[in-house]
Amino acid sequence: EAIQVETTPLLATIKINQEKLKTKVTEEHLLNALKQHRVQYGIQHNQLKNIVYQNIYDRPVPVAFHKPAQEGTQGWVDEKVKITTNSKPVELIDGSIDYKNINTFVTVQEGAIIGEVHPPQPGRNGVNIFGRPIFPQTLEDWKCKVGENIAFNENEQLLIAEKSGILYKSKETIHIDTKLVIKGSVDYSTGHIKFNGDILICGDVMPGFEVEAQGDIHIEGNVESGLVTSTHGNIKIEGGVLGKHTSYIKAHKNIDVGYAQGAELYAEKNIFFNLYLLNCTSIAKDTIKSQRNNAFIAGGLAKAQSSIWVSQIGNKSETKTQIDICFFDHEEINKCLNNHHDFLTKLNASLIEVSKNITIIKKNLSYANCNKAETKKKLLSLIESYQSITTQRDNTIREIDSLNTELKIENDKHRSLTILKNIYPHTNIFYGEGQTTFKEKSTGIHYDIVEGVLEENKI
Repeated sequence: EAIQVETTPLLATIKINQEKLKTKVTEEHLLNALKQHRVQYGIQHNQLKNIVYQNIYDRPVPVAFHKPAQEGTQGWVDEKVKITTNSKPVELIDGSIDYKNINTFVTVQEGAIIGEVHPPQPGRNGVNIFGRPIFPQTLEDWKCKVGENIAFNENEQLLIAEKSGILYKSKETIHIDTKLVIKGSVDYSTGHIKFNGDILICGDVMPGFEVEAQGDIHIEGNVESGLVTSTHGNIKIEGGVLGKHTSYIKAHKNIDVGYAQGAELYAEKNIFFNLYLLNCTSIAKDTIKSQRNNAFIAGGLAKAQSSIWVSQIGNKSETKTQIDICFFDHEEINKCLNNHHDFLTKLNASLIEVSKNITIIKKNLSYANCNKAETKKKLLSLIESYQSITTQRDNTIREIDSLNTELKIENDKHRSLTILKNIYPHTNIFYGEGQTTFKEKSTGIHYDIVEGVLEENKI
């Protein structure tokens, strides 16, 4: 054939064999040749004219081109919280290195936006020279999957933390774990620990390190010269707390320890211990109680609002020990009462002063030469002040009555101190405003504190 057409889906070429030509080739001849080969898209008419008018023979000329597909973009997630951590120590301003404040895990708060999902953006089809579509590559959605405690907001395409906890990725799935597990000890390998949920420490808290959680803290080992704080939960230490008054344990609820020596323990509810509290400051808003029959408190201060229950207080060395069945609420109520009485005194003084001024203004109105409009204005202002102060006084009196009622309820609460075995000399017992000092060894005593009076009963 004089006109030879070669095609692929993407390209068509025309080659004119000059030896086989019998007549002059026209553009129409070339279009018919392309049509016979089913070429219908991307025909370059300028190229056909060039072939005809420039007498291009014996070499293939591209005359039809495909339209390539326009590729879309793959789905992806814009991480608002980076899951990777930097466990390197921090260099301080003075050039020293802080080996305790290192970031070993990533925490998020409930409601935090973890990431914004960008779905795949579709591409556009192309066309081959035969008029058939060329499809873009199949797009993948974002690879990460939603795991525990993470919600996907489809309307806003956001990944949101359903609970506070540790953010981590496992097998392309993002999770939040509400419990932090430290498989070893809290030391230079972990740095200080601060977490929004519960913490389990399988080892110890080493000297100088701090642990803080909003939830419960469970330590399977010991705490030595460390700081452990639960802002909303309990603290359980299976071992002991040692510190020469450099260990500080504080819980919003209960503290449960094996033993403590030279430590400070503060619980908004109860303190429980198995063996002893030795030279400690132990303060509980409710109860201090030993959980074994041979447990003792010796040295330092043990202070509780409701009761203290222990086998022994003091020791044979007659270590000075203070036991305080205190009135936390009683002290707070009395403080409020004093403030209210002081305020009431000031209000009464103000009423007397305003009342005097009202009398003077009324007298001035009887004078012929006074500015009555201005005087009446002052009088109305004083009357309003008098009414306002009177309202404050009445409200303060009602609050004082309410506090007195609370104080009576507080005084009527049952409080007790139980020593199952021995109580040694140099033990001081404080109860409200009263005090008892033991100068000799006693055994088996139960005290009830009723309306500030200590009532003793032998066990």
